Amino acid sequence: AMFFIIKGYNFYENKSFILGQISQNLDEICPKFKGDFANRTNQILFLALMQIENEIKNAVEKFGTHRIGVVIGTTVTGVQSNFDAFLNRAKTGEFKGYNLEQNSHANPANFVRELFGLKSVALGVSSACTSGNKAVIEAARLIKNGICDAVICGGSDGLDTLTVLGFESLGVLSDERLNPFSQNRKGTNLGEGAGIFLLSRDEISDICLLSYACNSDAFHIT
Repeated sequence: AMFFIIKGYNFYENKSFILGQISQNLDEICPKFKGDFANRTNQILFLALMQIENEIKNAVEKFGTHRIGVVIGTTVTGVQSNFDAFLNRAKTGEFKGYNLEQNSHANPANFVRELFGLKSVALGVSSACTSGNKAVIEAARLIKNGICDAVICGGSDGLDTLTVLGFESLGVLSDERLNPFSQNRKGTNLGEGAGIFLLSRDEISDICLLSYACNSDAFHIT
């Protein structure tokens, strides 16, 4: 278990949580991106993309940059990069240093499009725990409707302060390892990571997307 401390601010002096965080220094194992794309979510996304880089480049060569789309699910994007701006607003009432693009749910998708020089559609999906699944569904629809021949899809999130504080305000974080479906469960653990796929109209592997379905029965903003 660990206290969540950001830049000297200990928000919960008497509470601890288990949080899953990549242990390596991301700046040492992947590029440190600049400007609008300088956030942890995109660094984690980059590491996942590099595992299928050759497949993506093959698709670019086959279909062209105008026929390959991007759909990335995310919940936090680069919100951590704006944390100081939020904190300063809460303390002083001034709102300085805020970067709107860092908070855009399309930020990771735009990052992928720029990284590979693509010219087709790039979409961000944010539907909480279903974001990654929904991204794959939207990718399939782009292909089915003839808008794209291949789509880079999946999801990426970095661990950030606002997410931890938000889940703690709901009272659902645990200081023990996740123990689902047990009468002894105490709550959930938050973590970070990415999962990326290349969906194509042509057969490119022995893995197929056979079917999908989704609905919207939300009744509350959370």
